[in-house]
Amino acid sequence: MEQPPDNTIDIDLAAEEDFETELLLADINKNKTTPKQDFDWGIVFQLDKSVWKNVLGFCIVNVASTLLIYYLKDHDIVDLTFKDKGHSLMSVLVSFLVVSRSTIVYNRYMLAGSLLGSLFRSSEDLVQHVLAYTYEDEEEDTRAWRNELVTQVLCLLSITMKFLSHRSEGQNIWDNKSIRDFSSRNVQIQSSRGKRLSVTEEEINSQAPVFQIYRLRKLIGDKRLKIDVARKMKLFSFIDQYGNSYHQLKKQITIPFPFPLVQMARTFLFFWVFTIPFALVKDMGSAITANAMTIFFLTYGYIGLESVSIEMDDPFGDDENDFDHEGMKRIAFDNIFQYVSELPIHGKEDACELQKRANDIVVRIEPSVPQSVNNYGTYSDNQDAVEHKSEISELDAFFDAAEISASSASNV
Repeated sequence: MEQPPDNTIDIDLAAEEDFETELLLADINKNKTTPKQDFDWGIVFQLDKSVWKNVLGFCIVNVASTLLIYYLKDHDIVDLTFKDKGHSLMSVLVSFLVVSRSTIVYNRYMLAGSLLGSLFRSSEDLVQHVLAYTYEDEEEDTRAWRNELVTQVLCLLSITMKFLSHRSEGQNIWDNKSIRDFSSRNVQIQSSRGKRLSVTEEEINSQAPVFQIYRLRKLIGDKRLKIDVARKMKLFSFIDQYGNSYHQLKKQITIPFPFPLVQMARTFLFFWVFTIPFALVKDMGSAITANAMTIFFLTYGYIGLESVSIEMDDPFGDDENDFDHEGMKRIAFDNIFQYVSELPIHGKEDACELQKRANDIVVRIEPSVPQSVNNYGTYSDNQDAVEHKSEISELDAFFDAAEISASSASNV
């Protein structure tokens, strides 16, 4: 008689396998159903990554204002209250402005996260395809080209992350003695119409990844490379994906949130929130406890939404809720080194060499770091890493371009 199908995984078949496989299958059978998650009250009172630290002061001030207004009215000293009809009409406009601003900022925040992931995905895909196309190629020229391209990808990720962190860290990507004076001040450049344009340090820094993308394109288009045209076009497509994502991120960063909307939302918000006690004390009468609690949570809600909008407006800073893009970069570096190490010919050796080059990239972009940088992020006292110079100069093209721009700007 035919047995009915069993919905569980048969772990008896694993008896002939090793012990770890049997335990893994047993664990899968055990956890096929997701346990029900209980409500965590700790989230409500959590201070880490919350708005309580920014909002609590406003809540206390507004509650204290409520108690003072009630005291003055209850003791017939002065009645500062007024009817809440006009206040209720204003609440519609305030809610619209606050919710609209929060929605726009949230959408920008999520788009920035998606574009950031696209940068890492396209760079890793580029490296994977390059390694796949040259997997068993034993020629020394191909090996040198492959290591050069992977190095340039690591450099591209590094300088892109530094540009994203520029506003919070203030570090200049083009930090080099020959152009330090050029990049640390606003430079006046003559436009085609005779007007003088101010080029800020942020705009100068934003060009560094563009130059590096161009350098990668030239490297892929090298005629000496023994890869057919179709595969080269595939590699170019990953560069195009990276470039598109970068320019969208650049637009997100450099184009600010519309100031008139921010100004209107914040003006109406603070006026409405801090005049609520005058209306509620009039409306609720002697219910001072309920009045104070209502004021507290209304202040928390509206000021909290504005605080969240301010924090999400720049997700590449050093706030608690910002993206850990430097940590993502280190993970991408680890993945790339792992891909290279799996090559059948010189894989381990090339991975070690690329790791040294990655350390050199970090040192060159952060020349002010007093210690050497090993393992792409951890500091040590070995000064040899700082003095080490790779045969491949990752930023020479950038420095040359900046010097040309500086000399042309000085002649204007």
